[in-house]
Amino acid sequence: MYEKEPLDNPIGPVIYYSLTLLDKETNQPVSGIYVKAYWNIAFCDEFAPCPLKCLMLTPRSIDDNTAEHFTNANGNINGQTFPFLFRDKKDRVLVTFNVEDTHGVYVAKRISFRYDYTNNSQSYTAYLLKNDAL
Repeated sequence: MYEKEPLDNPIGPVIYYSLTLLDKETNQPVSGIYVKAYWNIAFCDEFAPCPLKCLMLTPRSIDDNTAEHFTNANGNINGQTFPFLFRDKKDRVLVTFNVEDTHGVYVAKRISFRYDYTNNSQSYTAYLLKNDAL
């Protein structure tokens, strides 16, 4: 159990993400890479016997909480999640990217971002290794 830390005014932003994929050897953007984004929430839910405590719950993922992307010529994808209503300072949204080169040149990769009530936008650059470099 955790201490509840309710926000005075719940905050309900859409979460924005941006990912850039570069070739590790050349530092050049990699286009046409398939990226599937998933997002899950973890939230502080009331613990009935004690109103000042809460349990951190993570509901099972729903298929609607996904988006599919292909990187553009600059190696970028951009997207957004559903609006999530942050009610407690412990509430989180976790966005995970499964990166897969459908042509088999690059090694698959998994990347995760964690968002809280203070930030609703993040950008990340990831470097991809070629399969023949392993």
